[in-house]
Order: sequence, then structure tokens, then C-alpha cells
Amino acid sequence: MKNLGEEIKEVTLVEKVLRSLSNKYESKVSAIEEKQDLQNITMIQLHGILTTFEMRKRGPSDMREATFKASTK
Repeated sequence: MKNLGEEIKEVTLVEKVLRSLSNKYESKVSAIEEKQDLQNITMIQLHGILTTFEMRKRGPSDMREATFKASTK
């Protein structure tokens, strides 16, 4: 839609992403909606929040591996 010239606000994108997430993210979506002002959250912040959530669900060994991969780049 952006490529066709339509201007899409960041808040619209954030809301669409939150609505499209699967049920395993339901608790996190609720927490984001309660704690964060959706008018001020960016897609980059949302991505970081969801990535952290995924890493915590996987367990501590995956977090160390992801940290190591990020530090070696």
C-alpha cells in the first residue's frame, strides 16, 4: 500500500501487527495494549518486544546463543 502512494501511520501498522499475531502471543498483546500507549510505540520497538518475548519462551540457552551471534557480527 505504501508503494502505491498511500500514507500509513505507524500506529496503524502496530495495531494491524498486534491483531494478526497468533494465539501464543495473546498474553503479550494484552500486556502491550495495557502498558504501552499504542500512539507512541514504533514498529522497531514492537519488534524488539516480540523478539524478547520469543527468546524468553525458548529458554536461557537460546538467549545466550542469540546474544553470542549478535556480538560476533
